[in-house]
Amino acid sequence: MTVNCDLAREMRLNSEETTLLNSFKTPEDFQNYIRSKKYNYKDVFQSFRQAIHARQINCFGGAMMGAAYIYFHHLGPPMIICMEAGHDDSDHNVAVYWMNGRLGSIAASSSEELTGRPVVFDSYADLVMSYYPAYHSDSANSTGTTTLRGFCAPVDLRLFGDRWLSARDSLIEIESYLYSIPYLKLFPNRSAIYADTIPAGGDFYYFPLARREFAQKMYGRKRRGFGRPFTKSPRRHMR
Repeated sequence: MTVNCDLAREMRLNSEETTLLNSFKTPEDFQNYIRSKKYNYKDVFQSFRQAIHARQINCFGGAMMGAAYIYFHHLGPPMIICMEAGHDDSDHNVAVYWMNGRLGSIAASSSEELTGRPVVFDSYADLVMSYYPAYHSDSANSTGTTTLRGFCAPVDLRLFGDRWLSARDSLIEIESYLYSIPYLKLFPNRSAIYADTIPAGGDFYYFPLARREFAQKMYGRKRRGFGRPFTKSPRRHMR
C-alpha cells in the first residue's frame, strides 16, 4: 500500500508526514508504530499532526493517527468509533476500516488487549464485542467489573474539515460531538446497566445527566464548533 499523494497534497500534509505514512505498508505495521509510543493518561485531544510528533498519545490521538493511515492508504473514509462504559469508566476511541468485506481497527491503549484488531469482523457490533472481555473498570470500587456497554455509529472525521489532521490546538469540538450523539446498547435486555442513562429511542441511549452536567462545567467554556450540549462526561483518563 502506498499513500495517495494527490490527496495528501490536497489535505496539506507536509513531506515529513507523507513520508511517515508511506513507510508503513500495512495497517498492522502502523499499529505497531502506535504501540511504540508511550501512553498519555491525560485528557488531551490531539490531531494527527500533534499525535505523530508527540512522545505520548492517548486513545483519541491514536484514533486520529489510525484514521489518517486509513484515509491516505485508500482503505476508506477516516472513521472512528467511540465505545462507552458504565461504572464511570473510561471511554475508548478506535479508527475503523473495511477490507474485503471484513472490519478491523487501529487504536492506542494503555492495555495491549485494547489496541487494534485484525480485519476479521463482520459488523461493528462484533468488533466492539471483541473488546468486551478485556474492558475492566478503572474504579477502585468496582475493580475487575466488565463495564463496556455501548458504542456510537462510525463518525466520519471529514465532518470537521481538516482540523482532525492538522490542528495545533485541542480538538475539543470532536470530543464534544462524541458527547452529543446516541449510543447503541450492546446488551439491550440488561436494563439495569443502563439505569443511569437517558433513553434515545429503541436500543439507543444518551449519557447520564449528572455526567453531562459535569462535562459542561469542565469543558463548556472551552468548546469550539458545533455548540451542541454535552451528553457525556470527560474521561478520568482515556484507555
